[in-house]
Amino acid sequence: MDTIARCSDAVGLFCNVEELFYNEILAEKNLSYAGFSCLLNCEEALLSLASSGEVEGIFSANIIKPKNTSNITKPICRIFEYDCYCGFFSDNSDLIKVQTEVNDVLPIHVFNDMDVTNNAARNSILLKKKGEKERRKRYSYKRFLRENKTSVVNSSKGILAEVGKCGSVECLGVMIYVIKKETKLSSEESDDR
Repeated sequence: MDTIARCSDAVGLFCNVEELFYNEILAEKNLSYAGFSCLLNCEEALLSLASSGEVEGIFSANIIKPKNTSNITKPICRIFEYDCYCGFFSDNSDLIKVQTEVNDVLPIHVFNDMDVTNNAARNSILLKKKGEKERRKRYSYKRFLRENKTSVVNSSKGILAEVGKCGSVECLGVMIYVIKKETKLSSEESDDR
């Protein structure tokens, strides 16, 4: 029962932060893109990268602290770990806490391996529905990493500024690691970040 009560508190906390985030940031009319959330779009781009099969591993951590709310006291760390970075947060949590100057944080995994598998399956079904011409292999790495408006690089640049405009949520740190799978390109030409 104690575990269920703690899980219930964690879900409530997560929902409260999501509600603050959606209400203040997505409704903000002074943003460069109305209704555009850098944090949520960055996480979606990372999920698309993971399900593309073009990366060795992904780690993303965004530490968000609600302000001016009595029922939410701990900062929340939104984590996405994929493949070679599985378990990275727990292995390096002390270092991450020191870098972000946070003593206690509630880690919440936004996506897991099942989400990556489901997204890959969904994309495969969508490709089969398209014509033969559209079914050719499109490389996703550069597109989802830096070329699209909602790419990882473009979205991550705006996370701190966007959350900074929000009066109820403060972003304490953003950390993203992406390792590309080995290709025929030489190391000087690769876009590994």
